[in-house]
Amino acid sequence: MKVVLTSSLIVGLAVALFSTIEKKGNLIDQSKVTYNITEDKKLNGAYLIEDADNVTRLRGSYVDNKRTGDWYCFDKAGKLVLRYNYTANKLLSLDKDAMTTLEIKVVDKDVDVATNARIPVPICSVEQYKKLLIEELKDAIPAKDRAEKLSVTADITAMVDQNGSAKYVALYLLKGVEYKANLYTKDKLFSLEWLPAKYNDKTYKSEVKFSSTFELDPGDMSRRFIWNY
Repeated sequence: MKVVLTSSLIVGLAVALFSTIEKKGNLIDQSKVTYNITEDKKLNGAYLIEDADNVTRLRGSYVDNKRTGDWYCFDKAGKLVLRYNYTANKLLSLDKDAMTTLEIKVVDKDVDVATNARIPVPICSVEQYKKLLIEELKDAIPAKDRAEKLSVTADITAMVDQNGSAKYVALYLLKGVEYKANLYTKDKLFSLEWLPAKYNDKTYKSEVKFSSTFELDPGDMSRRFIWNY
């Protein structure tokens, strides 16, 4: 009897330890996020991002705040564009055509490395990656410059280090004047994770750039990450 009670107690504690609460929220690009957290607010369980048209854009799972297993990324048509397994640390599929819309440079003096290294890859569809960064830039532009509807041309660059951490900087043109803005995404609950450039089992720094022209709308000045904790 004592053994039975002890086993039941262990099972009960395990269930309590891994019990989660489903939450919902919106990202800065108005994507809808469904995620699960434990009582101590750690991500644990299924994680889903859907766009405003209810198309799944990213799907995966967490264990104790860490991504695990297969993660799937989709474009706006619902087509699978990336699959990465965090358990095996392996890229299983990638839409290379989408990656050609990014200007990628591996930063190394060795020409062989710069030319032949595996390119860095964001764990996110390229479409959504661009949209998130553009919305971050809109938020970074001073309110006084967003007071009227204007067109903005921008070059946004991700500086990805050899560990896969990235810093983002934007050079943008507004009314004929060039400005610079640092974009901060790493402190948000949804983080843009990267696979760094790699060659012969060694990782390298890289720069990933894209250009965009978009309209500023004074009615969008309240954009924020909103999480329902």
